[in-house]
Amino acid sequence: MPMLYWKYVNAVCCAIYIILNSILCYFVEEASYARADELKLENNVIFHPSADSLYIWVPIIALQIACCITDFVPLCMVIEDNHDELLNKLSWRVGAQYILQCLWVIVFVQMTSVSRWVQALLVFSYLILLLIIHHKIHYWLEEYGSQKGRGLVYKVAFGLCAGWITSVFIISFGLLLGYLGWSEIIFKDHVAWSVAIGFIVMGIYWFVSLYYTDPFFGVTFSWTALFIAIHHKRDWSTPKHSFLVVFFIMLSLINFCLQVCIFVVWLGKSLESLGEEKVQRESRNSLQYA
Repeated sequence: MPMLYWKYVNAVCCAIYIILNSILCYFVEEASYARADELKLENNVIFHPSADSLYIWVPIIALQIACCITDFVPLCMVIEDNHDELLNKLSWRVGAQYILQCLWVIVFVQMTSVSRWVQALLVFSYLILLLIIHHKIHYWLEEYGSQKGRGLVYKVAFGLCAGWITSVFIISFGLLLGYLGWSEIIFKDHVAWSVAIGFIVMGIYWFVSLYYTDPFFGVTFSWTALFIAIHHKRDWSTPKHSFLVVFFIMLSLINFCLQVCIFVVWLGKSLESLGEEKVQRESRNSLQYA
């Protein structure tokens, strides 16, 4: 398909995605609370945030809408001749991730034994697709400059989305273990398991954030860890849960500090790239008038 048409395909898929999410948002919240009550903390892996963590979808959806808008309307600050090349690189993947997200939401609200397996498969497919999109956006920006306006919107939108779905996949896997009763067998000490998985997951986020110089991906771990602490706060009176509240708050703060440092590095590189582009543009203009 010619690259010109991808923005129309993506816009249609995004519209379906927004409408369906608007209709199902109430059911998603109800399902989240129901699942948290159904899978008691003593019977599942307790790496699980409170349902209020779903509010992260508000900026993610807003930014994805902005991606669709900027496909049609060039940003005033930067006119990019190569934006169609980004659409060509992403091709069907952007539209497909909207459809996968819709399917995941539909399955999520079913709350059946079969739907849990289907949900895990959909989340895994969704995550792989988002990581591919995230990778392609990064190298497009590396090739054409880090201050390309519309590419920048894509970077933030899909950095946040890929980071959040990474957490969702890990949480879904843990809940699936809990539903099957395997977590009691494999992880007899829930506190030790939560501490171990907390450090491992934070390491994964640090690796991706540092490799791609992407604080937007990494900051979602702070969001997840904060709402895991809030989830355990309801049982603050017990030593186990009070410890986990403090532990996950500390992880959230430590990760946030690192992501601020990565943001400063990324911003410095972006400003440097912008300065080089300005010098090159002025050089070309002077040669034209010479």
